[in-house]
Amino acid sequence: MKKKKNLIKIISIMALLAVVIGIGATLAYFTDYDFASNIIGAGHVDIILTEDMADPENPEGPAIPYVDPVNLEPGAVISKMPKITVAEDSLDSYVRAVVTVTNPEAAVPPVTIENIDIDENWVIVADPKESGTWYCYYIGGEDEGILKAGDSVYVFNQIELPGAWELEMNDQKILVDVVAQAVQAEGFTPTYQRDAGGNIISCAWLNADGEEVEAEVYAGTNK
Repeated sequence: MKKKKNLIKIISIMALLAVVIGIGATLAYFTDYDFASNIIGAGHVDIILTEDMADPENPEGPAIPYVDPVNLEPGAVISKMPKITVAEDSLDSYVRAVVTVTNPEAAVPPVTIENIDIDENWVIVADPKESGTWYCYYIGGEDEGILKAGDSVYVFNQIELPGAWELEMNDQKILVDVVAQAVQAEGFTPTYQRDAGGNIISCAWLNADGEEVEAEVYAGTNK
């Protein structure tokens, strides 16, 4: 008897949310979701979120715009490369990505952050309030995460699907949602937790009162 193939679809939603501002006790932090810019006085933070993939016809060549794959089998490796770029006229910034994975009930085991290829330049912190959501803080480079105007970083390169899925996963959909966020570097320092060797093992964006820098969303669209 021929074994049926499990067909899985993976969908990417790149959230395009509008201008946001996080206010500290004595300092206003310019922040941004994706590419919406906020011009206030001396400067602003402006980031762009795009997504690439390896060219199936030329895997070693330049990346191409991402296209959702179809008819995937368990164990498949998907080239998926979300990229955050600090715009040319932006202030120096720290960036992070919020990665949310939504699995159908039939996904046993589910896709988690462990299936996503995120390198050592990022610190991953699970959202304590939302299951399936992780904050990924960029800490690479000489300045431990500060990106200058024109700099770009990939959040991850690929996703590997579990190889043990059963027939119940036929034609199911996995949702991988990536949102980019940024905060100005000047006057702001992320809170790091380090191990005995000085390596960063956890990160948070806190204001002068020790509270998470939160952003107000005035409007938004999805792509």
